[in-house]
Amino acid sequence: MQGESHWFPPLLVIFGGIGILLISRWMSRTVDYLLRVKRQFTCPALQRQVTGTLLMRKEPSASLVDIERCSGAPIPDRITCDKRCLVALRNS
Repeated sequence: MQGESHWFPPLLVIFGGIGILLISRWMSRTVDYLLRVKRQFTCPALQRQVTGTLLMRKEPSASLVDIERCSGAPIPDRITCDKRCLVALRNS
């Protein structure tokens, strides 16, 4: 019974490598489904015109996912409000 499983470690490394490649390929494809769009709109909380970077799904649905950047926030990259503008933009 000695030496009968000498094929197991290389096979484990090969299948592990293939699994890592497949997962990384799948993860890289999911990023391609989002599109960044810069848009001006009226903020419901501040009641003024702001510029925001919106994350949208690509075709066919082209639905709004999130807001990534907003000129109305004290730090534009860090949005701390409740993002009520998303509801208004989705309904418009």
